[in-house]
Amino acid sequence: MWEPAFDSSNRMAVGFNSYLGPRFVAFYHNPLGPDTAPSGFFHDFGSMPYSATFDENDNLYVTDINRNRILIYWNPFNNPRE
Repeated sequence: MWEPAFDSSNRMAVGFNSYLGPRFVAFYHNPLGPDTAPSGFFHDFGSMPYSATFDENDNLYVTDINRNRILIYWNPFNNPRE
């Protein structure tokens, strides 16, 4: 697992080392709950989604270091705007 990111509703997104885990960025709706399996995956194939962060508008940014790119998800959980 690489660097996790948390949105304003405390959902977590995290990438994995593709040699040891899935090649997709996972998300957890309740990261502190008893279930250790991800709630789902973002279906953008990645090789090393190393770092993730949410901005103040709950947009998710994930760096894929082997492909030299940044994946951007515009408010992926549809959190309400203030």
